[in-house]
Amino acid sequence: MNRDIERALDNLEKRVQDIQHYVNIMDKIKKVNVSRDSDFQREYNYFYKVRRNAEWRQHYFDLFEKCKKRRNVSFGFILEELYSNTGRVEASFASKMLASLDDDMPIWNSQVLNRMGISPSKKQDQQKIDN
Repeated sequence: MNRDIERALDNLEKRVQDIQHYVNIMDKIKKVNVSRDSDFQREYNYFYKVRRNAEWRQHYFDLFEKCKKRRNVSFGFILEELYSNTGRVEASFASKMLASLDDDMPIWNSQVLNRMGISPSKKQDQQKIDN
């Protein structure tokens, strides 16, 4: 067991920068307008590896700011809004936004699916959302 603790501590030391980015993101969400704050967006994009064009990112962060002001935002709402504004079904980024707004919510991405033994959906657009 001591060896497991040592490995966990070594892993944390290697991830200290990632942890700091996460802490910065979670701290800034409540303090800044995420649709306009380029420093927040840059850190968020870096941490969550957002590799989309400027138009997509603007829709994303506009929705993010809108969701901050809503009560009981759901994964489905974010997913539908992203799809209607960008034409893309982005379950991973929808879950990252929701988890940033509510730290009790999980992130849903290919790494999580892989560890759970679940294959990503092959369905398209609205079928994928419904699924």
